[in-house]
Amino acid sequence: RSYNGDGGGRRKRARYDDEGEEGIEVSLHNLILHLGDSHATSTQDLEDLARAIQDDVAVYSEEITESLLQCVYHFPHRSSLYATLVGLLHVRAERSSSSSFSKYLVKCLMADFERSVEDFDFSAAVVQLRFLSLLASVFVLSLSDILTLFHKLLDVAEEGEEICSD
Repeated sequence: RSYNGDGGGRRKRARYDDEGEEGIEVSLHNLILHLGDSHATSTQDLEDLARAIQDDVAVYSEEITESLLQCVYHFPHRSSLYATLVGLLHVRAERSSSSSFSKYLVKCLMADFERSVEDFDFSAAVVQLRFLSLLASVFVLSLSDILTLFHKLLDVAEEGEEICSD
């Protein structure tokens, strides 16, 4: 079952309530996975998806984070859609005084980024760095956080250059 942007968030929720935890996790993954499948994803599609999964974020934040990050890594051309979705979920969570989801997602993304750099997997690191930058554009991260990260990366690169020239 895919998310088709028809505004039926409540209908989809009712349909997978009986499926048990594993069914809900699969449904959430499929909703996220199919974001951007249609030729033109509208703002309303993103709003509908955010509304459809916002109640599940508190219970399934690990699964939603894992699905989002997998999609970002496998479909980097859709990163802006995934960042917008995270931004919408972040705004909705702030309204309810619960922004732990976006903090958890950024923590996982940073851990993956560090692991990619340590493993010399620079293709993955670039995708992750791009997604972090997109999260700043949707106000999940501050621009100063991103600039600090870039400065640290430059410092490390300069240190490596000094070591190589000695």
